[in-house]
Amino acid sequence: MSEVRFRSGETIFEEGSNGTECYKILSGAAEVRVRGKGREHWGMTMVAATCGPGEFIGEMSAFDGAPRSATVVAVEDMTCKVYSGEAFLKLLETDHEEALEYLRVLVQRLKQSNVSMSWGTRTG
Repeated sequence: MSEVRFRSGETIFEEGSNGTECYKILSGAAEVRVRGKGREHWGMTMVAATCGPGEFIGEMSAFDGAPRSATVVAVEDMTCKVYSGEAFLKLLETDHEEALEYLRVLVQRLKQSNVSMSWGTRTG
């Protein structure tokens, strides 16, 4: 694995772009931004999460090879470890503590997403 640095304000990857590598943040922070869907949210961007040291970004594409589901921008100078999709999966298979920590973060993100969606939904 190699390390890479990003400056504050630098885009790490764009929503819709291809890529199978992911990054583990060693220092700094990044925002995960998604574009609005549908007529009422067209052209809007929402910050879905802020990620910091110890968290992975870009791992969803590492799992399935699909285009990026969000844009990620450094909001502080960052240093990251870069993993190929294959290396990321091998890490989760062999390092159980790392896998459990990743699952904890993933569950937190899912809970946060559920709360965000419930606030955005209106019922008659």
